[in-house]
Amino acid sequence: PTEIAFDIVSAHRALEALDRREAFGFNFDPSHLEWQGMEPARFIDEFPDRIYHVHM
Repeated sequence: PTEIAFDIVSAHRALEALDRREAFGFNFDPSHLEWQGMEPARFIDEFPDRIYHVHM
């Protein structure tokens, strides 16, 4: 993966590295999560307040 955050673990790490700055959020792209074998709904459940954009 070449993204800063590509799964739940790396998303948590990115938030921690940036001191959970409010300006930092995620572009939710369920196709990327599906491709990695993840359940997209888990990402929504984990980061509901950090999804700033959705790619459909």
